[in-house]
Amino acid sequence: MAAQQRNEDLLLGKLAVHERLCTQEQIDECLRVQANGREVAPLGDILIYKGYLTETQLKGLLSRQKKKVMACPACGLRYTVLTLSGGTTAHCPKCKGPLLETPAALVRTDAEISTRRLPVIPPSTEPTVELVCVICDHVFKGSVDAAGRVRCPACQSSFRSGRLA
Repeated sequence: MAAQQRNEDLLLGKLAVHERLCTQEQIDECLRVQANGREVAPLGDILIYKGYLTETQLKGLLSRQKKKVMACPACGLRYTVLTLSGGTTAHCPKCKGPLLETPAALVRTDAEISTRRLPVIPPSTEPTVELVCVICDHVFKGSVDAAGRVRCPACQSSFRSGRLA
């Protein structure tokens, strides 16, 4: 497992114990399951699967991560970048150039990206529409969530679904 992912999972576990949402024994059990799996699943996914956390509780813990609004000077796209590491560097998913920090209050972002591995989302049973990703121009069928957002299966960015194919 990458050291960055392990550190993020350990931090998530510490937050869950600190907030008394899980016991240390439950976190340790899920970390053992994670270590013994064929593929590395995010700790949050395992905690939900085991019934130790709800999705709402997990989202609350993850909301404590640092969020930055960053822009790509080459593409002109703006992103909400999520990180637990507090890092100051990120790369544009579209052109791979460096992103620059931008005052959050001044801009609307085109998409949300994460420096942590995102969980695999099972296919939705909601009606799907054909969309074009604003980041990678991938054409796909997807369902829009309650907030009007959709996640691209190619680049994993999340964006408002205003651009139909």
